[in-house]
Amino acid sequence: MNKQIVNVDFDFSEGYTDSQGRELTAKVRLSVDVKSKTFNVAPSSIKKDFVFQNTSQSNWQMWIATAKAIQNAVQFAAEYLKDLEEPATDGTV
Repeated sequence: MNKQIVNVDFDFSEGYTDSQGRELTAKVRLSVDVKSKTFNVAPSSIKKDFVFQNTSQSNWQMWIATAKAIQNAVQFAAEYLKDLEEPATDGTV
């Protein structure tokens, strides 16, 4: 039997404090298509897109945390895909 990873998902989060002093977490989901060597970063909630509009003083910290989570996801994806291209050095396939 031949097994192959085709798609893999990773969740990234970044903590922040909102304008009311609450500790909250911004979350994004990284989806990697191993076969095509591409990736998507999307909100990990039911929303499909990021929309930076009508941002107010009350939620700017959320957007900063979201941007950091996106940056971490993109950097991870680039390294993950790079590692897929390099042959294993520990004897594994």
